Amino acid sequence: NGMLRKMKTDEQNILKLDAHLFHLFDDGQTGTFPIVCAWAFVVTRIVHTCIHLSYNNVLHRLLVFGFRNLCVLAMWISIVAAQ
Repeated sequence: NGMLRKMKTDEQNILKLDAHLFHLFDDGQTGTFPIVCAWAFVVTRIVHTCIHLSYNNVLHRLLVFGFRNLCVLAMWISIVAAQ
């Protein structure tokens, strides 16, 4: 029951994040690179959740988490540079 609750919360957070990112990129002025970074973020979020809920290797989760942070950093740098 706790595992299902954890999965549901992660799923809701991912869906909310998607909605915010689509709203941000809806103006069409940011280009495709931030969108690719945003989707890479979503994919790594899902991978991180799968690792956490299955075999839970902290090093693997850390690597995915670090890559996810790089995706967000690259996305925001490209958005700011486009303004």
